[in-house]
Amino acid sequence: MLSSHHAVCDGFSRIFLLRDILLALTGHALEALPLGPSREILFGGQQRISTEPGLPSFAAQRPLLPHVEGIKLAPEQTTALQRRAREEGVTIHAAISAAPTIAGRAIDESWRNNPLRIMSPAEIRDILDLKDQCMASFGGGEISIAPGGSMTFWELARFAKVGLSAVKSRENISRMIDLQSAAVSSNLTGEQAFQLKRNAFNAQVMFSNLGRLPYDSNFGLLELETLRATCALRGIEGVQTLGAVSVNGTLHLTHTSPAPVPGLLAGVEEVPRKACPA
Repeated sequence: MLSSHHAVCDGFSRIFLLRDILLALTGHALEALPLGPSREILFGGQQRISTEPGLPSFAAQRPLLPHVEGIKLAPEQTTALQRRAREEGVTIHAAISAAPTIAGRAIDESWRNNPLRIMSPAEIRDILDLKDQCMASFGGGEISIAPGGSMTFWELARFAKVGLSAVKSRENISRMIDLQSAAVSSNLTGEQAFQLKRNAFNAQVMFSNLGRLPYDSNFGLLELETLRATCALRGIEGVQTLGAVSVNGTLHLTHTSPAPVPGLLAGVEEVPRKACPA
């Protein structure tokens, strides 16, 4: 298990960290790398600062270990989903974003009776011309799905694609950086910071898609067969985190939560399987 704070790196960085660990374990020498500039500096934004002295340290209560489970789609199921997504004019990201709406609302009454907010981080390394640097390099977007809707799976996927289409735009990233900088520069108290996070980042679901593994899974004596990523925790009560990554042509899905919705991951796998039989 690899764990890090977002102040240090993001989920995609940990994919490269995993690569370097496997290279080291198989006898490869790794060169030292310099500390790179932040996302804000690379994007031309102001560095987030605070003029107040640091808050006194305190002993935070250690949270309970979260529930983590993973599932691998069969290769033929992965291929069928990719093929049908292309035919429907959507991405795999949009398709998986649609799945928890149908799956969760079939399980939980509160999901059926309330708007469902799905937060979706997006990798922006291509925009910043980054490769395998270890840092936080992501933007973010959110869709909200009204209760009582009758959209089909593929209609939801198209809705998700449109709703998340601006996530990787330079305008959206600049706006996000400016908002974060303004909040941090206002010298928030610990309570104010907590309330900001709870009000601004309280989507019931976070879906993080790392795409295809960006390197060969075979390291000689070692081979990467199963990967559960990302398992992000945001400190929001009841949040359900879904992660996706493709390894050797097989889609790996992960569900992480301190208070998991029972059967959510199985439903997320079942919904697209029924929508595109192999």
